[in-house]
Amino acid sequence: MNRSGSTSTDSNSTSSSNLNRQDGAYRQGSVSSGTTSATPNLNKPAETGTGEAVSGAANAPITNPSARTRSTTLADFVASQPDYSTFQNALQSVDLVNTLKEGQAYTLFAPSNAAFKKLPAVTQNVLLEGQNKESLKKLLTYHVIQGTMDAKELAKRINAGNGTAQLKTLSGGLLTAKLGSNNRVIITDEQGNSAYVDTSDQIQTNGVIHGIDNVLMPKANSIIFK
Repeated sequence: MNRSGSTSTDSNSTSSSNLNRQDGAYRQGSVSSGTTSATPNLNKPAETGTGEAVSGAANAPITNPSARTRSTTLADFVASQPDYSTFQNALQSVDLVNTLKEGQAYTLFAPSNAAFKKLPAVTQNVLLEGQNKESLKKLLTYHVIQGTMDAKELAKRINAGNGTAQLKTLSGGLLTAKLGSNNRVIITDEQGNSAYVDTSDQIQTNGVIHGIDNVLMPKANSIIFK
């Protein structure tokens, strides 16, 4: 079921191994790797590590969100913001911090702590606890676009595409951008789920960060759980 007015659903999203959102939450079928599978307990609390950070992270306002030009890198800015602490922990766990400090410029769609808290406990455990680093890296780089696209540029691309813009991510997947009510940008993932950009144009020395209210998910068969 799509959220935030999204009208597209990837055909893979009906698979029993997919992570899907319904009515603002994810629904987990089975977690599989190779020939093994198990039905997880959705009510199981997160245990340790990054997953614990999801349940314990406080929702805090973005420090000086109106600042349009800063002297910090994308990675440094994320690390300085209390409301991105879960995202920061995840980036550190898969060694992506340096990617967001050096090299090319990027556009980063950063999920808030509240966005990560929408994931069920089982997703926190299997995705954020360390045994699934490659899948977590795939998920995180799905939130990164090469080049700098501020809100004005995003709107320009959406208008040029007659209402939608396809954005290729660093992971190789695609995101779809469109304008919602009050000209808020909506980002739809490959499973048909959507996130609103709620804090835009946090411009840094090597790109720009747009805060979003949900975690974006690539095609379900691109993430394998152990």
